[in-house]
Amino acid sequence: DAHVWKAMEKSLLRGDNIVEGHYAERLWGALIATPLQAFQIESLRHHSTRVFNEGAGKVGALRRDYYDDDEE
Repeated sequence: DAHVWKAMEKSLLRGDNIVEGHYAERLWGALIATPLQAFQIESLRHHSTRVFNEGAGKVGALRRDYYDDDEE
């Protein structure tokens, strides 16, 4: 939607090294990427063994453990 892009541009023009810029850096992929297809999502879920639930910037990220849970 053009409104979103205009609002984002206006916010980012406020200055350099601003908090909005740091958030925008994290959003580019989600804003311009082609959405994953169902088979791709299923493949990622099948390959991952956990989802990060702690840690700054990692919440929701998929994770693959290469050891048994008993070894932790």
